[in-house]
Amino acid sequence: MFDLWRARRARRAATVAISPLVEASRRRCDGIPDTLWLDAYVIGFLATLITLFGTRQSGPLDSDALAAAQSGAWSDITKTSGELAGEQICYFSLSRDPTFVQGCSDAELFFGKLVDPGGPSRSDVDLAEGDLVEETDSLALWAHYFERRVYERRV
Repeated sequence: MFDLWRARRARRAATVAISPLVEASRRRCDGIPDTLWLDAYVIGFLATLITLFGTRQSGPLDSDALAAAQSGAWSDITKTSGELAGEQICYFSLSRDPTFVQGCSDAELFFGKLVDPGGPSRSDVDLAEGDLVEETDSLALWAHYFERRVYERRV
C-alpha cells in the first residue's frame, strides 16, 4: 500500500514538473506530432526525466511502483498511452538503442542543470556566456534537448 502512495506521489511530481514544459513547446512549435512520442530519443529523455523528478519527490521505488509512476506520468504529460511507452522503454533499454541512451543521458544533464545550476555543463549547449541556469536558461536547455526533436520530426 505504501508503494502505491509513493508511486502516485512520484507520478504527480513528474507531471507537475514536466507538463508545463511540454505545453509551452506545443504552443511554441505549433503543436507536437504524435509520432514524436514514439521517437527513441524522446522516450529515453522523457522517461528519464519522469524517473528523476518522481523519485526525487518520492524516494526510491521498486520496479512495479516505478513502472506505474512512469506509465501514469507519461499519459498525463503526452496524452498518449503509458503502456505503449512502457513497452518501448523496455525494448529500447534491452536493445541498448544508442538514440534512446542519448536521450537518457541528455535528460540527466538537463535535470542536473535544473537541480544544480552551478554544476558541470555540456560544451555543446551554448548558453549566454555560461550564466547560471535561471528560468530563461532552463527554457533554452529544454529547447535544445526537446524542441529540436520536434522540428527534426517535421522535416
